[in-house]
Amino acid sequence: KSFGLETIQRVFAADSTGLEMALESVDTQFVDILDISPGLVTPYITTQITKPFPLPFIASGLIQTPQQVQAVLRSGAIGVAVSRPELWL
Repeated sequence: KSFGLETIQRVFAADSTGLEMALESVDTQFVDILDISPGLVTPYITTQITKPFPLPFIASGLIQTPQQVQAVLRSGAIGVAVSRPELWL
């Protein structure tokens, strides 16, 4: 942030305990955007993320189809990080 760049913190949501611990480590004073990984869980945990943190979020990891991209975006993500060129917009 001191260089004028936005900061992104990845939140690993492998299980409910991991998600809880990751969210406890988020300090909104230093974080601009959350990166939820694996991205496929995003539609199921959006409330847990957005209620305590009024931060935009992206999703990354294990997203393989256009339908999955759309589900993640409908859940409120501002973007999706994927490595498959056929899913790039």
